[in-house]
Amino acid sequence: MAPPRRTMAGKRFQETQKTWIVPFLTASAIIIVLGLLTFGVFAFKPRTLECITTENTFCRQDILDSLESLRSVRFFLPGKSLREKESQLASLFPDLATVAIKRTPQGTVHAIITLAKPLLSCTLNGQSVLIRENGYVSPAQPTEGQLEVALTATVSGGQLTYPWGKQEQKNLAQLVEELGHFRPRIKKIVTNEPTKVIAYPDGNGPIFLRVNDGANISVQLSTLQAFFRSTTMETPYQELDVRFTHLIIKE
Repeated sequence: MAPPRRTMAGKRFQETQKTWIVPFLTASAIIIVLGLLTFGVFAFKPRTLECITTENTFCRQDILDSLESLRSVRFFLPGKSLREKESQLASLFPDLATVAIKRTPQGTVHAIITLAKPLLSCTLNGQSVLIRENGYVSPAQPTEGQLEVALTATVSGGQLTYPWGKQEQKNLAQLVEELGHFRPRIKKIVTNEPTKVIAYPDGNGPIFLRVNDGANISVQLSTLQAFFRSTTMETPYQELDVRFTHLIIKE
């Protein structure tokens, strides 16, 4: 049986389909591409910026201002830009210990800042300062009743430098903290190098200690306490030195 012949009407219908389906598909593709581009420009930009510290407080305004440029970072390529911003913030604000920035699926830039902990309040080169655990030095008002600590050191770029390394700074802070509860009362500490820290107790001669790397603060203080408990406050001496294996008494 021979196949049915196509009518003229059928041919015209097929030709009509070809004439409108191609433009329709082309227009649809253009609309989809434009939609994706628009979505990439607007939806992939962060809508909000959030910045908190690990102490659950809001970040300072100067840190927030530095994060503002991240509003232009696209969601689909965030990694490199965010890592670069973390490094930039760490350089701009030396009082920061760590910086972590991430993007949320909702398009929010979330920054978590860890401030370097305060380590020691003292008088540095004649000015009242606060030294943080990362060696960063910032001006500070002296606290009433605190043990007077006079430190001589070099400061470069806001950082405490030679001869004070991070371990020496921590040792000095530990020594100051424990001497604050010492008996007899220590009225002043003076130092310009980790191997020679001089403490001045009430009514007695100076005490020489050390806080250089490897120094055992607790042993030095225990040796001092044992000495004062075994003598009376009227026992005359000119100097005490606990920097070495045995207590040295200069009478």
